[in-house]
Amino acid sequence: MSGLDAKNFDLFSKKPKAAPPKPIEVKPATPVNVQKAVEEFDAEEEVVVKAPVKKVAQIAPKKVQVQSKAKFDTFVPVTTRISQEEYMGLKGVENTIMRSRTKGNTEGRERITFNSVMRCLIANFLENSEDIDLAEINNEAELNERIKEMFN
Repeated sequence: MSGLDAKNFDLFSKKPKAAPPKPIEVKPATPVNVQKAVEEFDAEEEVVVKAPVKKVAQIAPKKVQVQSKAKFDTFVPVTTRISQEEYMGLKGVENTIMRSRTKGNTEGRERITFNSVMRCLIANFLENSEDIDLAEINNEAELNERIKEMFN
């Protein structure tokens, strides 16, 4: 705290120090001192009775699993390398979908993102992957041609 009060507006002045606490008078537990303490004890004062505490079995705290309501928490994060043209193409699909929606009804509406488009493409590919021949694929260009055949 600063030394700011109603009479002094100096922000940089030192604040007054609080008085140190008074030391507690400690007497050695000699028989004479104990006898004096017993004699000075007032029996009419409230006496705190300490009852034995019932032992309760210690129960370890349970780990509570908080389930997120967010759908993306159920997905596994994956990093993939794509070209700038592929990225811009998927972002264009995302933007077109989001811009072409009507403004009125928002019930059941989700935000369509780049990742949403990727997940839908992967899901549709996996559903139809039995239709293509995956044997003897030597490079990515050949894989691309076989996947194109699946969509035609």
